[in-house]
Amino acid sequence: MKEPKNSRFGKVTLFLTAFPALFLPGFYFTSFGPVIPALRYMYNVTYTARNGVPMPEDQWIVLLPVTMSFLVVGAFVGGILTKYLLLIFSRKHLLQVTHLFNLLAILVLALIGGLTWSYEAIIVGRFMIGLPCGVAYSLIPLMVAEMCAFSQRAVWHTIGGIGICFGGLCGPAFAHPKGLGNIYRWPILISCASIPSLIYLMASIWFPETPPYLLRQNKRDAALETLKKLRLGDEDDCKMEMNVILKETTAENVLGIRAIFKNKQYRNQLIGSCALYANVMLTGINNISIYADVVFIAAGIDPEIVTFATIGIFALQFIASLFGSKVVDRFGSYKVNIGANVIAIFAHILFTISQATSHLAPNVMPFLAIVAVAIFVVGWSGGTNLATFALLGEITTEPTRQTIMAYASIVLWIFSWAVTFVSPLLQIYLGAYNLTIWLGCSILFLIFMLIFLPETNKKTSEEIQAKFK
Repeated sequence: MKEPKNSRFGKVTLFLTAFPALFLPGFYFTSFGPVIPALRYMYNVTYTARNGVPMPEDQWIVLLPVTMSFLVVGAFVGGILTKYLLLIFSRKHLLQVTHLFNLLAILVLALIGGLTWSYEAIIVGRFMIGLPCGVAYSLIPLMVAEMCAFSQRAVWHTIGGIGICFGGLCGPAFAHPKGLGNIYRWPILISCASIPSLIYLMASIWFPETPPYLLRQNKRDAALETLKKLRLGDEDDCKMEMNVILKETTAENVLGIRAIFKNKQYRNQLIGSCALYANVMLTGINNISIYADVVFIAAGIDPEIVTFATIGIFALQFIASLFGSKVVDRFGSYKVNIGANVIAIFAHILFTISQATSHLAPNVMPFLAIVAVAIFVVGWSGGTNLATFALLGEITTEPTRQTIMAYASIVLWIFSWAVTFVSPLLQIYLGAYNLTIWLGCSILFLIFMLIFLPETNKKTSEEIQAKFK
C-alpha cells in the first residue's frame, strides 16, 4: 500500500474545517483587551444610572475578571457538551450547528450588549461566544485526525493553530480604540467574527462526513467514495486504507471514560492528552492574549502606544505560526513541544528580571519586557499551540480519540478560566513576580513531557502506542 496523501479537495476541506472554527477563539480572546477602557466607561455609566454614584474601584476589580473569564466559562461548558452532542449530530453537522450558534451569540452580545451597555448582557454574551470556542477545540482535532492522511496529520493539525494566531492578530488590530474598539463601534468589532462562520457554512454544503464516522454508521460505500475524494491515488489504494480504518473502528466501539481508565495504554493516552492541553494554558498564554495592554502598561509602556505594542506582538505570533508548521513537519510535534517550553521558561525569567530591576533602568526595562513577551508568544504560537494539536492526534487512537478529546478539552478550559481570572489579581498582589507561577508550571510540564510522552516523528501508530503499553 502506497503512503496515502491528501488530494486538493481534501486539503481544501481540511483547511476550511479547521481554520475558520479555530479563528474564533483566537479573535475572541484578544479582541476585548483594547476594549477594556471603553468597557470600564460603559460599566460606570450603567452603574451610575442604577445607583446614583460612580462605580467604586473594588466593583470594577471584580467585574473585569468576571467579564473576561466568562468567555472561558462558556468554552468550558462547550467542551463538556461536545461529547454528548456527538451522540446526536455527525461531525460535520455539529460543526455547522457550532457556527450557527456563533452567529446567534454575536447577535446577543453585539446587539443587546451594544445597545444597553448592561454588564449582565455583556457577560452573558461573552459566555455564549465561548460555547462555540469550546466545541471547536474538541471537535476540530477529532475531525482533522479522521479526515487527514496519517503521514500528513502533523502538518494539518497545525492549520487550526494558525487560525488561532490569525484570529489573535485580527482581534487587537481591529480593536484599537481609534478603530473598532471604542464605546460605539465595539459591536461592529464582535460582528466581524461572523465572517468565518458564514464562509464555512456556505462551503460545507460540498464537504463530506469523515470516513471513520461513515464506517461506524455501516456506510462503507459512502466511506469509500469519501476517501476517493479526500486522497490521491486509485480506488485500490483507497480500499486498502479503508480496510485499515475499518479494522481500527470495528475492533472496539468508541470507548467511554471507564473503559479508558481500566486499560493502561488508553489511560496513558488520557493522561498525556490532559497534560498537553493543561500545558497550553498554564504557560500563561491568557495573561498575554487577554490582558496584553494591561501587562504592557504595568511594565511601563505609554498607554498611548500600548495597543500598537500589542498588535506588534500578535503579528509576530501569526508569523511564527506560519513558520511553525514547517518546524513541526521537520522535527516532529514531540520535540517542538519540548523546545517551546524551554523558550517559555526563558521568556518568563527575562520578563521577571525586567520588572524586578526596572528601577535600575526605567527607560530600558519596559522595552525588555516587550522583548520577553515577544519571545514567549513566538514560542507558544510557533511551538506549543501548533505541536499540541498534532501530538494529540498522534498519541490517541480511533476507539479513544473522541472521548479523550472531550475530557482533555475540559481540562484545557478549567485552566484557561483559572489563568484568565487570576492574572489581574496576580498583577495587583505579586507585581513584578506575577509570572513566576507560569514559570513553575512550564518547568513541571517540561519534565513531564521528557519522561512520559513518546517520540512521534516518523513513527507508526503501533510504535507510538508501544510506549503507552
